[in-house]
Amino acid sequence: MTLRLDGVTVTYPDGADRRTVLHRVDLRVAAGEFLAVTGPSGSGKSTLLAVAGALLRPDTGQVHIGDAEITAASPRRAASIRRTRIGFVFQEANLLPALTALDQLLLVPTLAGDRPAHLRDRARRLLNDVGVAQRAHARSDHLSGGERQRVALARALMNEPTLLLVDEPTASIDHTQATTVVNLLAAQAHRHGCALVMVTHDATALSACDRTVELAELNQGPDGGAT
Repeated sequence: MTLRLDGVTVTYPDGADRRTVLHRVDLRVAAGEFLAVTGPSGSGKSTLLAVAGALLRPDTGQVHIGDAEITAASPRRAASIRRTRIGFVFQEANLLPALTALDQLLLVPTLAGDRPAHLRDRARRLLNDVGVAQRAHARSDHLSGGERQRVALARALMNEPTLLLVDEPTASIDHTQATTVVNLLAAQAHRHGCALVMVTHDATALSACDRTVELAELNQGPDGGAT
């Protein structure tokens, strides 16, 4: 399994008490599998991604990415795992306005301490894979919403992740663009063999997924329901 969560519980302060957001969550996602996690806003979907992506340490439970157990990792080790094993695609593309589409991708190895020149061909191939090769030298503020999401997906694949985490990728684009982006996600997960977890409340985004699970099915709170 590329991603495994075992008994993950997350709580947040809520006045004098603590609110349980995830409770004893178990999850398995295989290499090359595209899993959608659904549920209403505020149900804990983004928290689930944060835990899976080594951005948030759970109160209890374990998270494995491949052979790495990340919940006990030091901050430096967790950062290294994020750089080398995980790709993130957020609701907003979060591209840097001063950079071209190509440079958005080349920034990834630069931040990892690598020299990006020899990775230029890989960056161009990824832009081609997601259908925006012709926009390689366009700055992000000259791209459409759908094009920005495609560039964000290509950027997330630049470090050859074993795990791709996607947060509401269709929220800020129209239906036609959303269908295209989700189909691209499926194609890239299958092509690159990475486990892909997408959280969404958009039912129209589910047709390309290999499997769909409602967060309430994973998250059995103390009262037996989702929290």
